[in-house]
Amino acid sequence: MALNYTNIVAEMACSHEGSSDLLHKISEAAYIAEADIIQLQIWSLPYMMSPNRKEYSLLQKIEFSNDQWTQIVKTIRKNFEGLKIFVCVYEHNSLDFINGLGIDGYKLNSSDLTNFLVLDKVASFNLPVHLSVGASSVAEIQFAVNRLRENNAGP
Repeated sequence: MALNYTNIVAEMACSHEGSSDLLHKISEAAYIAEADIIQLQIWSLPYMMSPNRKEYSLLQKIEFSNDQWTQIVKTIRKNFEGLKIFVCVYEHNSLDFINGLGIDGYKLNSSDLTNFLVLDKVASFNLPVHLSVGASSVAEIQFAVNRLRENNAGP
């Protein structure tokens, strides 16, 4: 990414509501609006939270399978040429699968700024990383930046 260019990120989050059709409509809207990046959220729910949490059943309804994510990324690549794909990750167990999708970068949540498992694995892929730093201390932010740089995170 050029330093003299503003990159626009269309952050989808869970607005697809578990519908691949809605996900593709949102992706198309981002493409038509000339966003540079579409940001998806990919997780494996059993690794992300306990089934005892009240949010578990809701997230279970909107979670896509690995096969679905593979098809989603292929479709975005085919239909929306030039639209980069970044993925917001929530746990380290899905990272190899996510990287195998051929994405263009990662977003890490503030809750993972001190999670060395996520930081080290993401850094090993040598892709751009966006850090969410809300409610984080300077020490947490510095830890994440240092850990990513020490492990040769991407440009």
